[in-house]
Amino acid sequence: MNETSHNAEPDGTCANCGTPLSAQFCPECGQSRDALQRPFIGLAMDTLDGLFDWDGRFLTTLRQLYTRPGRVARDYADGCRARFTPPVRLYVLVSLVFFSVMALSGVRLIGLDVGQGSDNSAYVNAAPFQTGAPPEPVEFTAEQQAQYEEAMRDGGLDTLMPRMLGRALSEPADVEASVNAAASQVLILMVAILALLNMALHPRQPIINHVIYALYGHAALLPFLALSVIVTAYAPLPTLGSIAWLVIVLLAAFWGVWAFDRGFYKSSWWGAALRTAIIAPVYSILALLAALGMIILVSA
Repeated sequence: MNETSHNAEPDGTCANCGTPLSAQFCPECGQSRDALQRPFIGLAMDTLDGLFDWDGRFLTTLRQLYTRPGRVARDYADGCRARFTPPVRLYVLVSLVFFSVMALSGVRLIGLDVGQGSDNSAYVNAAPFQTGAPPEPVEFTAEQQAQYEEAMRDGGLDTLMPRMLGRALSEPADVEASVNAAASQVLILMVAILALLNMALHPRQPIINHVIYALYGHAALLPFLALSVIVTAYAPLPTLGSIAWLVIVLLAAFWGVWAFDRGFYKSSWWGAALRTAIIAPVYSILALLAALGMIILVSA
């Protein structure tokens, strides 16, 4: 058997389909003429280049998400795709950066506070975006554990809740790690929810347009969220300062949704404001419910 049939075609022809080559890429199938048999560093750089799009589109797209809110997604949906990073790729990259920044900053997406009261009763508190290390486990004897579960059932809680809280008390670090690992799935769910909300409010638009909007919208949201969380967690603000910062963050988020609606759907000033007043609270409530569901699933 001819061994070259398993490797590359002769020079000047495409190794994938055999079409004669006259440029860097095959005119028939689009494959590059570059060979794989070269130093590993070259292959690694090509992989990174394909992933991160080092031709400048990534940073350009990310910048214009803020300088031209909604217009990047609109231009992409209208066919101007060569100048922008595709929405799925941008969303994946920004998500990876978001979770990496959260990990490096020491901010826990969901922080648990567990312990025992003076009467030996156990407590578990959960709050988003906490700093510091996870708490130490609370050790129970078998008798204390039985009393604890009986007290929970006497309080009207089924067996799932005692099991969840029992795991949170005995393995708080593992529960937090599971929650953090599942957070990316919640984000994907929220992309779908945002697309569905806009589908209901803009029923005449094609479904794919709402998906493009949701992906680019979350790619713009995550850096803003990371900055807001880190400042909130580490900035030593007084009470009034914290309230003022929260108001600024909420107003900025509201403006972002409004500007994206205006830029993408070409809505009127008041039409975009009305839809933002609907989307913002509904999205926030559903995000909270999704987060609670995630905590229950990974803690059970």
